[in-house]
Amino acid sequence: MARFIDGFQLHSIEYLTKILKSPHALSTANLLGKASGKIVHHHAPIVHFKGIWLATPLYRQKRQSHKQLKTNTMKRLQAINPDQATGKTKELFTAIQSQLGVVPNMMRTMGNSPAFLEAYLNLSGSLSHGTLGLKNSAMIALAVAEANACNYCLSAHTYLGANLAKLDNATMEAARLGNSSNEKTKAILQLAQTLVAKKGRTSDADVAAAKAAGITEGEIGEIVGHVALNILTNYFNNTANTEIDFPVVEAHQLAVV
Repeated sequence: MARFIDGFQLHSIEYLTKILKSPHALSTANLLGKASGKIVHHHAPIVHFKGIWLATPLYRQKRQSHKQLKTNTMKRLQAINPDQATGKTKELFTAIQSQLGVVPNMMRTMGNSPAFLEAYLNLSGSLSHGTLGLKNSAMIALAVAEANACNYCLSAHTYLGANLAKLDNATMEAARLGNSSNEKTKAILQLAQTLVAKKGRTSDADVAAAKAAGITEGEIGEIVGHVALNILTNYFNNTANTEIDFPVVEAHQLAVV
């Protein structure tokens, strides 16, 4: 089942497996640690890795004297409890749990259709082996989630972008708006935004601009793939109103229409 990754196309399964099987890994119900400069309570296995406490996706942030983590209270589709899953869904949940230590709410909700969940995992896993790399794929995810006003995906990719892709806040904020200090990265994000805004109907000029920035034809294909994958998760989570199980990040703008 190594064909899929962390569920958010942000890193290879081999990397996450290495982290979660680290001799420093801890399983505790309520351990106080440090991640991204914030004091947090972890409700999932965490590991001490390269000087930080790193939590798996089921991550609850609580700060004293601050507003409680906001969650969606009007779920339209129900997340399946892994303990109650059966058949193919149980098989997929077991594989996810073995790799991540937790089954995130998005995947629990996708599990209502094991065919859909498996299709998502397969596409996510395949794209993780592409040439765009971890940082670019993470920034594409942020740009597309912002364009589609998907708060679940923005929350997930901001957390994973910081902790796995090692992107700083300024880089992620710029990526959400299609900007980067690196010209090729900026062109990648702008092509991703164009694909969303034009619903895939790019022009000769759009493709030519990407090539002029040094993006190869293979990378253009992968950009289309990552945009499609993120549109899939954005549309699904916006439809399901999936309960956010990451520190909440909200879109700055209404979805592109």
